Amino acid sequence: MFNEYIGFLGSVVLKIESFVSTARKHDRNIFSELCNTFEGHNFITREIVSK
Repeated sequence: MFNEYIGFLGSVVLKIESFVSTARKHDRNIFSELCNTFEGHNFITREIVSK
């Protein structure tokens, strides 16, 4: 049970690191993008939809 939790937590951390890396690559403000994502407006999906 504990190992499953650690594995899940590790995957969440990797997803957050990936999000931050992508935000930096696109010259976005990380805090603003996190706030927008929690409000349902994600810059990654917005760019895919607009293409």
